[in-house]
Amino acid sequence: MRPAAWGIAVGEKVLSIDCIKVPDLGTNPPLIPPYDLRAPFRMNHDLTLFKNFSLHGAQKLQFRTGFFNIFNTAYASTGVNNDMDLTLDTRCNRRVDHVPNGIVGYADGVCDPAGYSFTDVARDNFGTINVKRGHRVVEFVLKYYF
Repeated sequence: MRPAAWGIAVGEKVLSIDCIKVPDLGTNPPLIPPYDLRAPFRMNHDLTLFKNFSLHGAQKLQFRTGFFNIFNTAYASTGVNNDMDLTLDTRCNRRVDHVPNGIVGYADGVCDPAGYSFTDVARDNFGTINVKRGHRVVEFVLKYYF
């Protein structure tokens, strides 16, 4: 199963939670992950048009119009904006006693990595697009060259 769910609209999933797990106790995961996880692609198209009008001698007037993100493409970010739900809530199903704590002692009630499960909230919401951002910008410029 691939981790990408290919959702593109708000409320659709981008990532599948079924592809995430903790490695079994005593094993190591692959050094290089089998999939390259990326956010949904983002493509902006910009266009600038201008026209020069000759005046006296070397003087000219230029009218310029710039369109940034001309097709108004919205996108979800994986940054600090929380545009996608990437919260992995878990519950511990199995606790183990007398586990070495790494500082010459033992700990009791430690959650076994193989004994956890995702909460229903995490199953329903992980990888879901919450909001999409992006807007068109139009710029008009009048320049006078002398």
